[in-house]
Amino acid sequence: MSLRTRLRERGIFCSIFVYFTYFVGLLSNHPYYHHFHVMFTISTLCPVN
Repeated sequence: MSLRTRLRERGIFCSIFVYFTYFVGLLSNHPYYHHFHVMFTISTLCPVN
């Protein structure tokens, strides 16, 4: 498995996770939860170029 394919799969997983946490944040109706959780997810999971 090449590194480029791994980064692409990681990016796909990251975007799915961000959308999932956004949906959960909407359901829980907690504004701070959504903001901090998405920022945490982006900073830890998404590869920063």
